Amino acid sequence: TLPNNITTGPMPGIAQNFNGSSDRLTVPATTSVKGLAQYTISAWMRTTSVAGTHTLYEEQQGAAATSRLKFGLETNNFTLRIRDVDGSAIRTAIQPAVVIATGTWYHVVAIYDATADVHRMIIDGTSYSNALTVASVSNTAPTGTSNIGARPTGAEWWSGDADELRISNTFRSLNWGKTEYNNQSSPSTFYSVATQETYPP
Repeated sequence: TLPNNITTGPMPGIAQNFNGSSDRLTVPATTSVKGLAQYTISAWMRTTSVAGTHTLYEEQQGAAATSRLKFGLETNNFTLRIRDVDGSAIRTAIQPAVVIATGTWYHVVAIYDATADVHRMIIDGTSYSNALTVASVSNTAPTGTSNIGARPTGAEWWSGDADELRISNTFRSLNWGKTEYNNQSSPSTFYSVATQETYPP
């Protein structure tokens, strides 16, 4: 389901608006984090509600409606929740105690790292970490859809806007996360262009 709502994004262009009750994007069953020891998920996020749980992206395991990756907002904090082994309980990889305000754009990068067992989140260029022992993600291929804007079950609807949602099958460095925020939030101050030089004079 593709919501028709669009809004002004944090960068030049448009972002996707979700109404918090019926708007979501469905993605065919994907193996994006299947078997990975490390991955990175990032997005620009703006919410109109901080009460309860709101899922921006969820990817399932083989069992229907059994999530192995949940990225969104829980109890007023950005959160990455994971299930690395089929049949195990879903766990919180990282949830920094950064209070989120409604109506404000945030650039959020979450990094899952089963190699170092230290998971990170970069919020507007500031890094946070959490130690949690995990395994590589299960090799089970999902049978259900992934969802942007809600859980596949039609719950935990995202209320607000999102832009530039990305999933990478690798570990992104802290400098990468900071650079992404700095060059997108304020391009005019991120770099400067000098006057052209001619050679030979």
